[in-house]
Amino acid sequence: MLVAALAYANALGGSFVGDDRQLVLENPAVRSLKNVPAMLGLETGVPEARALRNASYALDWFVGNGSPVAFHVTNLLLHALATGLVFAVARRVMPRAALASALLFALHPAHTESVAWIAGRKDVLATVFVLAGFLSFLRWRERGGNRWLAWLAAAFVAGVLSKEVACVLPVLCLAYDASVGGWRAIRTRWLLYAIGGAIALVVVAAVLFEWRVSAVAGAGGFHWVAGTLAKSAPTIARVVSRYLVLLVLPVRLVADYSFDAFPISSSWSDPFAIAGLALVVFAFVAGVVVWRRNRSLGFAMAWIGLALAPVAQIIPHHELLSEHDLYLPSVGICWVGGWFFSTRAARPFLVTTCVLFALLVIRRNGEWRDERSILESTVRVAPRCARAQFNLARLDGERGDAESMRLRLLAVDAIGPGPDAMASRAFVAAENEIVVQALRGGATGAAEAESRLRRAIAAMPQDAGSRLNLASVLGSQGRVADAATVLEDGVRRGIDDATVTRTLARARGELGLPAADVLAPLAASLRAARRDVDRDAGVALLLLQLDRSHDDGLRLLAYRALGRSAEASECRRRIVADVRGGVDLVPNRAGARKRALEVARRDSNGCALLDLPGALDSVSMKRALGHLRAHVILAIAAERESWREATAAGDPWRLVDTDFRRLFGELR
Repeated sequence: MLVAALAYANALGGSFVGDDRQLVLENPAVRSLKNVPAMLGLETGVPEARALRNASYALDWFVGNGSPVAFHVTNLLLHALATGLVFAVARRVMPRAALASALLFALHPAHTESVAWIAGRKDVLATVFVLAGFLSFLRWRERGGNRWLAWLAAAFVAGVLSKEVACVLPVLCLAYDASVGGWRAIRTRWLLYAIGGAIALVVVAAVLFEWRVSAVAGAGGFHWVAGTLAKSAPTIARVVSRYLVLLVLPVRLVADYSFDAFPISSSWSDPFAIAGLALVVFAFVAGVVVWRRNRSLGFAMAWIGLALAPVAQIIPHHELLSEHDLYLPSVGICWVGGWFFSTRAARPFLVTTCVLFALLVIRRNGEWRDERSILESTVRVAPRCARAQFNLARLDGERGDAESMRLRLLAVDAIGPGPDAMASRAFVAAENEIVVQALRGGATGAAEAESRLRRAIAAMPQDAGSRLNLASVLGSQGRVADAATVLEDGVRRGIDDATVTRTLARARGELGLPAADVLAPLAASLRAARRDVDRDAGVALLLLQLDRSHDDGLRLLAYRALGRSAEASECRRRIVADVRGGVDLVPNRAGARKRALEVARRDSNGCALLDLPGALDSVSMKRALGHLRAHVILAIAAERESWREATAAGDPWRLVDTDFRRLFGELR
């Protein structure tokens, strides 16, 4: 444990990197311990995904007041605890190899992503609980008693609440019983394995269901890399073989294996797929041979395979390959290595290996110190990693290095889009960034911008940003109809973005379409997000542009929705003056109905707005539709009963804002 702490001491000075921003810096839930009960499901009965990891972040924030040092200290302590548990379990599984196994685990370079990266904690936490649960299982086998079973169950639940990979714990217990006790031991404990297996299956089903919901919702989702499991088999073989190589030879570490750092194999004709399959088959055969001769050593090798199974793309996941996924499987390889280094003659080799591992760990920790450092390390080893190249371009732009940013964006462009939306995101983002520079070239720049943005849309049809940028480029050339077509296609494909719908409505308005057609996408958008205050305010501001004759009423609505009280007060002052001036338009109540209908017919926007279906869900939208020209609203106030009889849309008085109702009452 001390060796583990010393090896990772230089990681304590690291900052927040990559996903740390989303999980910690931009996550308000981890900034107060008051949110921990909700994370754990104590209030609702349903815990959050990876609730214990999130709760540990909240504790770190409380202790360190948001300093990354507190988070790194926790990661280091958890790694030291995992090392101690590796030693404790090895003392019972293969006693002679316990010390060597623990040393190898403490210093394995593949662990740097899990330990030096704050977001990698989920794997360390899950491994701690899996090892603690397995140790409880071993003690239950030795001593019996329900106490150890209770600890096993608690560790299993805690592990799953840290990361779903912990669901392999019952399978590991089953494998150990099969290796050491034989089938007789399994038959005597069938109920334990049945319950544990059922829970594990429920966890897997829940995870797959969540991924499926994400896919349906258009959030990226999770799917096999080649569409089906059978077609993905060549890539899966390569992924497993790469994991096995990293466990034995942890060099050329890469923080990001996304497109195109780890090319996908499309068929078994790929020689790399054949080589990967050969390595996997060799490892399996070797494990069977070893298991027949040495059951404990065979179980250690089985641990590797069983722990790799959930992360080997057999169950689809959006990250093709990640080194932090090796933390739990590495327990098995360290036991195997400890067994080989357990003799006196092998001690010099053990010392040499540990020294080399320690040097690699210290060097790798330095690469994880900040975002730029780890990204530069990634592109050195994997220059075709589009996501790393794009993120470096973003950092170059933030520090004002325009030339370096341009070169990196062009590198992403050269790599091209990937096989799915997840792999294409860097390409799409790069194309949009390049467009900003291309537009500075005048007509030629606009043509290049259009070409790049259409390529981006082809790669990710549901990307709202690319469609908005293309609509802007087309609109600047006077091609408003083409811009509207681009946005309409996006809406048909399920894009639900407030800016897209507002821009589409504006384009339809410029084309002279009826206001009902202009506002149709906005109405649909409001039904989908009726509580989105910013979106409601945006609708009001758009209506303002469609009919300048009642812009103060709409500005009032928009400013109130946005909380801008000073501007709202000024609008209200102007409205009061306008309405007072409009009193002369309705000198007597008898002519109010006739005059209101005549004005409404002349006001094309007003008529179209009143003719829209009355089933709109947004209160702000209803208010916006009710703010017609001041003299029309005054007529409605004066003769609302007659107005209801004269229109098929119901009582428009209900569409008028409360403040206007009071104002009309005073003026009447």
